[in-house]
Amino acid sequence: MRKKLIGVALAGLAAGSMAMTATASQADPTKGIPRVADAPVAAEVAAAAAQCWHTFEPSAPNGGPMRQTYRNCNSFPVSVTPAWVNGGGQISTIVNDCRTVQPGAETVWNHGATFQGVNYTVSLCYVW
Repeated sequence: MRKKLIGVALAGLAAGSMAMTATASQADPTKGIPRVADAPVAAEVAAAAAQCWHTFEPSAPNGGPMRQTYRNCNSFPVSVTPAWVNGGGQISTIVNDCRTVQPGAETVWNHGATFQGVNYTVSLCYVW
């Protein structure tokens, strides 16, 4: 008897949540959101935020050359090397190009060519 009651209760919850979803989807999602012309827009991004971590020029090189800048915004030094992640999540790194970057400092790699369909990043290097 308990199993039947639990099953009925769960079925009731599922039916209720479907009804709420249908009701919510009928509401106007833009109601109360100001139009672009009505909203003040920040003219620039904070300089510190733009300088931290990675900068890629161009952002999508599609096999062409790319300049990769890494700025260490940690409070401690890190050793990093360029890396890329393919669509399956596999990480590949450039061997023998580890660089120790002090807090607030940056390093630059100039790639003569890039791989298409991957996302560039850095990988931590471990010194043995």
